[in-house]
Amino acid sequence: MVDLHEHNQKTYENICRMYNEGIQRIAVVQPTGSGKSLLISKLIEDNPDSRFFVLSTSHKINDQFKSKLDEEKLKRMDCNIYCNMPNMKQQVMEELQPDYIFLDEMHRALAKEWSKGIRVLLEMYPNAKVLGLSATPIRYLDRCRNVVNELFNGNLACDMSLSQAILDGILPMARYVCGVYSFQKDAESLNKKIEKSCNSEEEKKELLKELKVLKANLDKANGVVDIFKKYIMNGNEKFVVFLKDTKHLGVMKPVIEKWFTDAGFSVRMYEVHSKNVDKDKEFQAFKEDKENGIVKVCLSVNMLAEGIHGDIDGVIMLRETISPNLYFQMIGRAFSCGKKTIPLIFDLVANSQFISDVVDNFPNELKGEIEKRKEECEKDGKEYEVGFDVDEFIVMDYFMDVVSGFKAIEERLQGRSWDVMFQEYCKFYEENGHGDVPKTEEYRKLKIWCERQRKYLDEKILNEKRKILLDEKEFIWDVPKYRFKKQVIGVKDFILKNGYYPQIDSNDKNESRLAYFVSRQRKKKREENLYPCWKLEIIDKNLKDFFKETQSRFDIFCENVSIFREEYGNVDIKQNDILENGYKIGSALSNIKTDYKNKKLSLDQIKYLEKIGIDVTQNKFDFLFERNMDLVKKAVVENVKIDKKHKLYKGVNLYDWHNDTLKRRIEKGELSVEELLIIRQLFSFNKKYIKMIDRNQRNYIYPSLTKVSEALLYDFGIIKTTGSGMAAIRNRLSGKVTTPYKGRFMFYYATDEEVKKYLEDSEAS
Repeated sequence: MVDLHEHNQKTYENICRMYNEGIQRIAVVQPTGSGKSLLISKLIEDNPDSRFFVLSTSHKINDQFKSKLDEEKLKRMDCNIYCNMPNMKQQVMEELQPDYIFLDEMHRALAKEWSKGIRVLLEMYPNAKVLGLSATPIRYLDRCRNVVNELFNGNLACDMSLSQAILDGILPMARYVCGVYSFQKDAESLNKKIEKSCNSEEEKKELLKELKVLKANLDKANGVVDIFKKYIMNGNEKFVVFLKDTKHLGVMKPVIEKWFTDAGFSVRMYEVHSKNVDKDKEFQAFKEDKENGIVKVCLSVNMLAEGIHGDIDGVIMLRETISPNLYFQMIGRAFSCGKKTIPLIFDLVANSQFISDVVDNFPNELKGEIEKRKEECEKDGKEYEVGFDVDEFIVMDYFMDVVSGFKAIEERLQGRSWDVMFQEYCKFYEENGHGDVPKTEEYRKLKIWCERQRKYLDEKILNEKRKILLDEKEFIWDVPKYRFKKQVIGVKDFILKNGYYPQIDSNDKNESRLAYFVSRQRKKKREENLYPCWKLEIIDKNLKDFFKETQSRFDIFCENVSIFREEYGNVDIKQNDILENGYKIGSALSNIKTDYKNKKLSLDQIKYLEKIGIDVTQNKFDFLFERNMDLVKKAVVENVKIDKKHKLYKGVNLYDWHNDTLKRRIEKGELSVEELLIIRQLFSFNKKYIKMIDRNQRNYIYPSLTKVSEALLYDFGIIKTTGSGMAAIRNRLSGKVTTPYKGRFMFYYATDEEVKKYLEDSEAS
């Protein structure tokens, strides 16, 4: 019996309700340690007649999950890991037959390679109910893609952040301690960068002075040994340490051991990484180690960041990372529902290269959530009480100020002379007529330099003389606004030249691109309550009627059909037809047919098209088939034969058409008896039907030698039907052999009457 926590019970009820409403894909966003796997267990328990497929990031996680299920439930469940999906054979997928598909750590499902296999799986089972679970649904290093939106259509049964879970009392508040063991290296490195920079001597002097003040502030912070003494309580704790790689582990292992011993603790170390063949035994030993008076430390490289919970008292982060996902997953190892002690998070590499890049880190998110709740309570005239002193738990004040200062100093350094880079910008401007530097390898350094100038302006540290020089060369301070205005001006110029708004179905790439821009902005204006004011101002100055309802593509097409009829006397529109007014009516017809295929035309629109002589229900291939069949009938009447030497009839290659399109239709059984007989008369090279007579004198008709072979194999159990078996059939057809095959079967070419009767019987059946 699966017992859910109160918060998970609400989530589970939401999941069941949404499935009952017909929603096939549902996502759950809950922090690590909040019991997401219990939701999977509960669904398995409550659906005893269903099959399940669980996809996770490692076999270790799958084994941990399976250990909680009884034998009956395990029989109904299959597990695998994401990295196996691209190479999973179709037969293996077909054997799964899942009613439910669970994607644990669902953000992994959008990985470039892994997503291929997952897409095949989901397409294979469109009726399966899909449940995705993750603490971090945003792929920050993949253009900030949101898996909930892309894979689950925004269907959320729960959306809970780590800070929300803590403030709601679901997870315990962890003590987050920011260490400084690497600060000296940062300070020395920055000192050298200042001395080697191309800044003026006056600027260098000022920067070194600022660095000296920052170092003095940082020296006030505690070292790692002092931190351990202060926050590790009894010396029995278990910690997971995250390291960069095995080389880093080798360097840091003795350092970590010394930190603990200098702090007065005995310590036992375990190693879990891919190069350790005993990694599973090591981790199991770590989990089972209960000896008192010893701190147990598990050193991890690229493992244990996801899905593994247990009796862990805290984490020590020694791995620099720029991924907020990985950051949250690592600190999440310290949390679990119902934990009585205060989890400890020692962030010992929150240095200047890292802390300012991960803007959504745990402390900042927590403080932001508190402020948000305070504001909501103030609106209702209430006070919000946190229940604990945030500053007591988040120990990093000196450090945050210093690393921010380090970063600010580094950004003001000039690796290359400002004048040299400015000349490169001037060259680009003269060659291109604008200052919108593209994000390409050729202009990578110039692009970075331009972005830095914008940042200096925002921070009010850009030299005024330099700003004047940049302005003289039309430097773009607001790139989004510049590009938007450029698009609007492009639309305006197009209208002035052509007299109408650009059309999406145009073959001209520039016109089509401008049309997509117009369509996209109109859609945003309709769907967004707060369309940006700066966009409205730009549009209002250039195109007053930009947001007015315009004539639909369908109405424009119908009007031009009338023009075409008046000009040519028919509506036989070809793909490349263009009217005198420049309207590409051939391309427009293709788009209208595509709209019909995609069910975008109403019944009234289809009827109207029929009224003006346009049949969108018939595609190009159907039209060609009907035309060619008419030619076949005429050729038969004229007693024409089509073969390899005489392919054409009235200028149409019926020979190749038969070998390609027509044969496929015959094999699919899409032709009538009448059509098959007519085709048989015309194409002299067409293979004859084969009659097989059993020894009991029963007759069987087959359309080809292959079909005879298949019948012998599947209907009569004659195994050897290829190679010499095929030769045996051919010899009897040619008359070379007159004795029955296998003492039982004889083969002849069927007569026209026999073929006609076979075809009629086939159609009737």
